[in-house]
Amino acid sequence: MPLVYYSDTASNKALPICVTGGGIDYVCPSASKTSSENSQILITTRGEGIIAFGEEIFEIKQGCGIFIAKGTEYNYRPLGNEWTVDWLEFEYSSAMESEGLFLEKKFAMFSLKDSDAYREKISDICAEIALGRPRMEYAASAKMYSFIMDLCCEMIAVPTFPAKVNPAIDAIIDYINENYMNEISLADLCRAAGGMSEQYLCRLFKHSTGMRPVEYILKKRIDIARSHLEKTDMPISEVVVRSGFNNTSYFYRNFKKFTGKSPLLYRQRAMGIEE
Repeated sequence: MPLVYYSDTASNKALPICVTGGGIDYVCPSASKTSSENSQILITTRGEGIIAFGEEIFEIKQGCGIFIAKGTEYNYRPLGNEWTVDWLEFEYSSAMESEGLFLEKKFAMFSLKDSDAYREKISDICAEIALGRPRMEYAASAKMYSFIMDLCCEMIAVPTFPAKVNPAIDAIIDYINENYMNEISLADLCRAAGGMSEQYLCRLFKHSTGMRPVEYILKKRIDIARSHLEKTDMPISEVVVRSGFNNTSYFYRNFKKFTGKSPLLYRQRAMGIEE
């Protein structure tokens, strides 16, 4: 079950490093463009994804991970049906940066010899946040520092995973991100891609993402609905509309197909409400 934790001690600047959040088994949405508010480390636990920093594009396979510095802009999306990660978010002082660690970079890739061990480390740090014990920030800070030192050892020979992505695919995905609330036809996607046949577009899109365009659009809308259910209290009828669905029964049927739960039960689970 996906778990997300946030610390109430992010304002504690006395520590050289401060953990501000973490997550276990987080399912990355279909496609997003963002700028990190705090530095973060994420490790792929299932599937694989693509992260782009400008024109530099990398494939994050299972057992591999990435560090992203605070304020770095990037795009990311699953490569295939699903991309699940464990992650940690943190702040650190200039004293940490001056040590010449990978923290000085905008981003850094790494491959893990024992990814299960790192999953345990992330879970342990998240547990410190979740327990909320007195002086929790000190224990979480110490474990985060140890975690970073361990990663430095793994990054002695840093492998990279360049992903060849057709620019037309990025144009199609950008169009879907901007227009998911509207009806989207294959003809619309062909125009967004600069002009190509529908048959070729479907074949190229399937090869690049592992999904047909219609499947990708549906998953995008389901991801948006999940976000609304997790983060807002808006009525489910409004969630349906804001997620780009114009048929309620179609939404309910596909939401349960993707998540295994009804929208109401999904929201209750996300809020920690027992059945």
